[in-house]
Amino acid sequence: MTARAKPDGVRGEVVPLRPALLKDRAAAEYMARSASWIRAARAIDTKLRREGKEPTGPRWITIGQSVFYRLQDLDQWIAQNSVDRGVVTFANRGAGGAETDDPGAAT
Repeated sequence: MTARAKPDGVRGEVVPLRPALLKDRAAAEYMARSASWIRAARAIDTKLRREGKEPTGPRWITIGQSVFYRLQDLDQWIAQNSVDRGVVTFANRGAGGAETDDPGAAT
């Protein structure tokens, strides 16, 4: 028995695959958040749904007893909740200062 010869230079192509579903830890990492943040967001959304209110966190699905996040749902949540060049208020700035959101404002 002889080994089959492969044509010179021909190799199999490696194609990266995006997973269709992510568990909470992987979904949190995808969003640059902690696993506890995404679990807390899901708990808040569960409470809001029981109260008849609109959920605010990323959409999830269940299959059996497992919770999964779809990549397109995470991407959509990020797009809907992101603010381009948004202002972040820092807790250590002190109170009563003459701070403003306008970086060009005179103090």
